[in-house]
Amino acid sequence: MNEPVDVQLDTAIELQNKKSYQQAITIFDGICQQLDTPENFVKIATLEKSVCLHALKQWQAAIEGLAHIDGNVQEAAKYYFCRGDCKKQISDLSGAKLDFYTALWGDPLNDKYLKAYASIMSDNEAGLLAGLRQIADLKVDKAIKIRAFLAKKSFKKETQRVSGFVELLDASAVYIKDFHALYALADALRAAGEFQSAFLMMKRIMALPRTGTPLPIAWSYKYSDISYQALGYFEYPNVNKYYNFKYDKKIEDADTLIVIFSSVVNKFIVRSYDFYTDILFVSERQMNFYTYNFDGLCDYIGNLIDRHGYKKVKLLGSSKGSFAAINIGLKISSVLKSVEFAVAAFSPQTQLFPFNENINNLPSYVGLKKRCTEFLVLDFSVKKFGGLADKFEKIDSNLSIHILYGALHRRDKAEARKLSNMKRVFFHPVENFPLHTTIALYIKKGEALAKALQNTVLTGGGDDAFFADQDQDLDMEKFLKEEYYQKMDLNIFLKSI
Repeated sequence: MNEPVDVQLDTAIELQNKKSYQQAITIFDGICQQLDTPENFVKIATLEKSVCLHALKQWQAAIEGLAHIDGNVQEAAKYYFCRGDCKKQISDLSGAKLDFYTALWGDPLNDKYLKAYASIMSDNEAGLLAGLRQIADLKVDKAIKIRAFLAKKSFKKETQRVSGFVELLDASAVYIKDFHALYALADALRAAGEFQSAFLMMKRIMALPRTGTPLPIAWSYKYSDISYQALGYFEYPNVNKYYNFKYDKKIEDADTLIVIFSSVVNKFIVRSYDFYTDILFVSERQMNFYTYNFDGLCDYIGNLIDRHGYKKVKLLGSSKGSFAAINIGLKISSVLKSVEFAVAAFSPQTQLFPFNENINNLPSYVGLKKRCTEFLVLDFSVKKFGGLADKFEKIDSNLSIHILYGALHRRDKAEARKLSNMKRVFFHPVENFPLHTTIALYIKKGEALAKALQNTVLTGGGDDAFFADQDQDLDMEKFLKEEYYQKMDLNIFLKSI
């Protein structure tokens, strides 16, 4: 290579970060073989090559390359961890323990290093606690996670509960404004059954000002879980921290609002469509079918409707977004009785709880059920807000619900039938249509529609693959020539309901 050595090194490390390990190793070898390469660059190249070998599970070769680690370099903890993991893989447990401990000593805030050391010391709890306490005592300003870990260990034994609280107090004195530190403390308090203290700690986390990346959404579930255990009811964080909203004011003094619920996480659907009136786009940060903080979300939308004086509201969704459109329409229409509501639900799911066999293997449904086993608040939310059929007895005269689905799509047809006996529910089966993407017929035409449908049939993955009805064929060319489909338009349909 003609580039300077430092440029070669940067290139190799970039390839390493992209998991192109063999290409990175070739460059690292080249650096080491150049006669004029400074010794410090040879050392770095050798160590980083060994990190690649560790990733490729070449344990012995990686150990040999990591034989001489300078404990003073910035990446030393990473090298010790890699070497420790290699030793663990070849059953050199004593060597692995020492390397994991050294890695944790260099970076006490690293969760991965803490878990690795705790795991390999699982047969020697006294030694584990002694080692961790040494780090915590000598590196107080960096040992928050270790102190929380020690506190949780102490809380498991009644005689050590006081020492557990001392650990928490010592840690909070240093990191009282650090989100992750406070969360670790709240989690330790919760493990001890001190739900009131844990709740107050989590409440402080949610109230602290922050910029950039939002807090992990799982923290909000834990916050609500702890509030239930401490106070006997669920308390939710602000709804606009966990839902995305985009309000487009298109017409001055418009009397109609269209609310669109996305079926995709962190993305607004049909943004490119030219709606005839004001629009509110809504999406979730995690796909829970809009059941999490359901009342808060309804209040947010209802307040916006009331504040702007809308007389008509159209709630629109596709698939999981349709579930939200129906569910939220039922709730808000019962509160804003002077407003006329209409729901356009394209290929909706209509039942989350009780268990719905029709969508049993739907990936997003599987994920939701799994999270319900982990978090009280989601289990509570899905059980309380996850059924639609039982809510229609109280449906108000200011709400109409319109279900649109492919007449030849068996799953969508089965979901629609769950609401077939409900009043003020109108069905619009799309003749001879076997796909889940009914909304595409109303927003696209010609080649754009053909491309969208073709992509659905051929390249769908995840939830799309689940809804692909493989037993039904769609003659795309013939389909696009049907006058029945050419007349479909979303604005026209929304104005008609």
